[in-house]
Amino acid sequence: MFANTLLALAAAVGTTLASCNDPLNGADAAVRLSEDGRTKWIDGSKLPLVAKLPDENTSAVVPAERGKTEAEADASWDWIDGTTLPLEGKPYAEADTYYARLPASAKQDVVWGTWTMGHCTAGMSYVFKTTSPNLRVRWSLTSGNLAMPHMAATGVSGVDLYAMTPEGWRFRKCGFPRKATDNEFEVAVKPGGLYRLYLPLYNGIKELKFGVEKGKALTAIPLAADKKPVVFYGGSVVQGACVTRAGNAWVNIAGRDLDLPTVCMGFNGQGRMILPEADLLAKIDASCYAFLCLGNMVQKNYREDAEAFLRKLHALKPDVPIVFGAYHYILETGSDKSAFAAELERKLKAEEPKFWANFSLVTTGAMCPSDIDGTVDGGHPNDYGAKQMAAAFAAAIRAAL
Repeated sequence: MFANTLLALAAAVGTTLASCNDPLNGADAAVRLSEDGRTKWIDGSKLPLVAKLPDENTSAVVPAERGKTEAEADASWDWIDGTTLPLEGKPYAEADTYYARLPASAKQDVVWGTWTMGHCTAGMSYVFKTTSPNLRVRWSLTSGNLAMPHMAATGVSGVDLYAMTPEGWRFRKCGFPRKATDNEFEVAVKPGGLYRLYLPLYNGIKELKFGVEKGKALTAIPLAADKKPVVFYGGSVVQGACVTRAGNAWVNIAGRDLDLPTVCMGFNGQGRMILPEADLLAKIDASCYAFLCLGNMVQKNYREDAEAFLRKLHALKPDVPIVFGAYHYILETGSDKSAFAAELERKLKAEEPKFWANFSLVTTGAMCPSDIDGTVDGGHPNDYGAKQMAAAFAAAIRAAL
């Protein structure tokens, strides 16, 4: 049928057709060519739609509730507001919104880009258990810009559910963002199991609610209070660019690998080791600081800025290890930043070996796949690159601790 339609349409527009097998209809589909051998384009809206594949990730309501109004369906669920639950990865209690990563007082101390990116929820997550066999998550975003040209909407604006298994945390379901407001997904869960919901990397949360079946409970399970977080600081790569899911951000992967709480202080276009931000980091009771900053340090005096920043933070927190990432733009082999990190490490340790004994370096080779397939542009890791970057930093942090 499809091929016959194309033949009729081709006759109408004066084209010849080369046939090929159409697996959906068992007939011949066609490639349209004009008589002079050049391509002639046909508007797809004028052709019949053969098949529309179902979206297997969508289930707004359970099958038993189909046919009910939204209000009727919601009435059979209990809804828990996310602001009533402890939020992992939230470094400052005095933030201007519940989902902000910076304290309200920082607005006067940081550049606008850092302040804006500080309202993205990168690295934040809920850890919880529920007695409900089904779970719903509903979230609204602060921005309608759901995706970026080089980063999928699922990573920019989606939420990501993980379940604890005997092998550790395992991916369970991704919540697809379809609009700024009232995004939702539903998933069957194991009552009593431990779950973790990662929040968007490059968007903010305006409102988030967990839905459990009527009469069931959802209980937050904070990570062990005796475990201080690892604080990751830097630019867009630390914030999570450009993975496809929030759980695939390398900071989140490293946290799962280390079994430690983490704080993501990554700010797109920023993380330039400006002195006031050293004070911000020092306010967090960290077990370790991990840096990946050189990609955004375009200022001419970046060497002086990096050294001054490290000296200030180390003086404020002398007992907290610092893991410093080298330059990660692997296609820019001629940059003098490639050698700078190693030079800085040698200088500091030669100057005061005991004081800088807990300063270590993650090399470019350790964090970046040698086949160069780990990035979208030579610098921002894709999912494959993020996994290697996480492994390199986790190994260095584990050694430092």
